[in-house]
Amino acid sequence: MKRGSRRYRLIITGGRRCSQPSRCSVGTSCSDAARSNGYALMRLDTANLLIETIALCRSVGFRDCPAYNEYPDELLPYIVFMDVPLRAAEAD
Repeated sequence: MKRGSRRYRLIITGGRRCSQPSRCSVGTSCSDAARSNGYALMRLDTANLLIETIALCRSVGFRDCPAYNEYPDELLPYIVFMDVPLRAAEAD
């Protein structure tokens, strides 16, 4: 893990479902908190079978990215890596 980074695990369980993923507040609340604490990028990984989770993440701005975590090669086909920038890219 890079210096200055943090790693947290968020697990959501239970029967509550959001009928309109783009209006769910979990993803936006987490990214808003990270942004207000000065983070530039938020990353996540999830199982490729969790279609609703992937849709929710994409609805709040996450996009596929290269693997950033070390997993055994045989697991990589089953993991979706995503990230979202939390602030605008700085001009050179």
